Amino acid sequence: MDKSKVTTPLNGFSKNIGDVFLKEILFEIYCISVPKNMEKNSILTLKKILNINPPNIGKSVLNKEKSIRLIKNSSDQYFILFSIDFKNISKIITMLEKSFYITEQSDAWACIDISGSQTHSCLERICTLDLSNSAYEINSATRTLMEHLNVFVIKVTEENFILMSASSSALSFLEAIQTSAENIM
Repeated sequence: MDKSKVTTPLNGFSKNIGDVFLKEILFEIYCISVPKNMEKNSILTLKKILNINPPNIGKSVLNKEKSIRLIKNSSDQYFILFSIDFKNISKIITMLEKSFYITEQSDAWACIDISGSQTHSCLERICTLDLSNSAYEINSATRTLMEHLNVFVIKVTEENFILMSASSSALSFLEAIQTSAENIM
């Protein structure tokens, strides 16, 4: 086996199924936990270091370059998704470590970009959330269940979502989405 070859949870999966487009995407993912009684300072620190106004719980926000997505999971926890080609990750993490508890999570997640005109039809069969445009705004980011799997659903545009689930169940995660897409054709 070639040890220099990088493997990913879904081995670079990409497929068009009717009007649904599925593609594995990669991020450098970090969980940021806010120390007790430091919420106000954390907002200012994140704004200064990431040059992003932190979102409310259940929302996400991108930086101007669209290379960093900050997600607020709860009152004391964020996820940061760095695009895979972002160059200053270690510098930013070093600055954040002075104020937060940080866990690198990249290997723990399998991420799928799903888009196309039938995306809502595909997801409504397997997702407990109402993802309609009136109920789930762009940049919403919420954990839910899909076919018994814990999934993060991030709305990028009206017909584009990022789905994140545990890498340990990546193939079941992909199978659920792919089967749903095939069944709407």
